[in-house]
Amino acid sequence: GGGCRQPHYEARRVILEAAKTLQALAGRVGSSFDRAVSLIESVPPGGRVVLTGVGKSGHVARKIAASMSSTGTCAFFMHATEALHGDLGSVRAGDVCIAISYSGETQETLSAMRGFQKLSRGCIGITSVRIPPLASPSYNATC
Repeated sequence: GGGCRQPHYEARRVILEAAKTLQALAGRVGSSFDRAVSLIESVPPGGRVVLTGVGKSGHVARKIAASMSSTGTCAFFMHATEALHGDLGSVRAGDVCIAISYSGETQETLSAMRGFQKLSRGCIGITSVRIPPLASPSYNATC
């Protein structure tokens, strides 16, 4: 009614915008993705995938951990701030960390990654920018 667009037009617009975003993302997937998958596949029996982040990135990390767990990968979420205040003590040598930071510059996440790197099998950084601090060469893979 009253000059408003039909809901199906809005749904189409949202779907087409998402398709454009996914197409752009497809062009960014490269060999670092292969390294990240290999690292996750290398987790030994008893090892886990630990996802971390803060804020909205932390919410995304929590959902990924839940999805991985529901599909048979031993995974859990550890808030980056809590990691810095004692939770890193639960990280094992066979674990792999996946840190998510939109900017790649979130200080809590960067500090937690340094701790994960020392204690775990390796770390993967996921960020929206190509060369953030999170993509430091000391980390195994950045996507």
